[in-house]
Amino acid sequence: ADLHVGHLLRQLPAQVAGHVLGTGQPGSRTHQLAAAIEVGYKDGMQTLLHALEELYAAGAIARTDMERLMVRLFRHPLEDRPTSIAPSAQIHPTAVVEGVVEAGAKIGPHCWVARGSRIGSCARLEANVSVYPRVDVGERCVLLAGSVVGSRGFGFRMRPDGTEAPVEHRAGVVLGPDCLIGANSVVAAGFVEPTTLGAGVCIDSSVQVAHNVRVGDRSMLAAHVDLAGHCTLGKGVRMGGGAQVAGGVTVGDGAVLLASSGATKDVPPGEVWSGLPARPVWEWRRSVAALHDRQGRKERAEEAEKA
Repeated sequence: ADLHVGHLLRQLPAQVAGHVLGTGQPGSRTHQLAAAIEVGYKDGMQTLLHALEELYAAGAIARTDMERLMVRLFRHPLEDRPTSIAPSAQIHPTAVVEGVVEAGAKIGPHCWVARGSRIGSCARLEANVSVYPRVDVGERCVLLAGSVVGSRGFGFRMRPDGTEAPVEHRAGVVLGPDCLIGANSVVAAGFVEPTTLGAGVCIDSSVQVAHNVRVGDRSMLAAHVDLAGHCTLGKGVRMGGGAQVAGGVTVGDGAVLLASSGATKDVPPGEVWSGLPARPVWEWRRSVAALHDRQGRKERAEEAEKA
């Protein structure tokens, strides 16, 4: 396709069913931003996204038009990765394999490995595992029964009539080597960049990892943990059962979130937090002790009045 700036500016309104502000004359801000979009085509989706955001910030394109253009541009076809199964791989007769399965991997009963995905060497998929397109499963990973990797993220855009439409998430998932994905856990696909789990990450059963999450090496997440979209966990993070991290929040290297806590702001490296909203554990314990003390005084006062 012809991607030079003039052509892009002429085609942009038609692609988004909207309008572009400014003349687009050489040297103008709109012209410069369109040139950045052209670079984005060549350098990858993240560069393209930044260019579109700049275009919106400069008032050169309406927000709804930018969202429609992003959705249209990201509808790229699956990469050309034909089905390939190594001779030493073990595939159950009921499994459906359309992607790449490397040497020594084992695919269990009723699994689905979609076209455009890769199962690394010596990885193991237990029964009923679903691996969507653009998922890269690292070497020696283990995906327990019922786990789903690469399903569409929970993202929506507004249509012109005011209704909401789901946004396609086509950036996929990257699992580093030696990851463990627990039974019935879900790792959703990223939108512009892939959802990423580092080497040796261990996820317990029924864990939700939303789109564009990044989890550092050797982190461990207990059952029923929820990670909202675009949050980041550093290396060696520990999360107790039922703990949650809000969208966009960063949990630093080696930090600990105790069971049922909810991080709504960034957690510094190495700290232990608890509560909802989560805070340093010493602060949380002090507040709980104070609450119990007030409750005890109230009960003792009520008993004294009755006496």
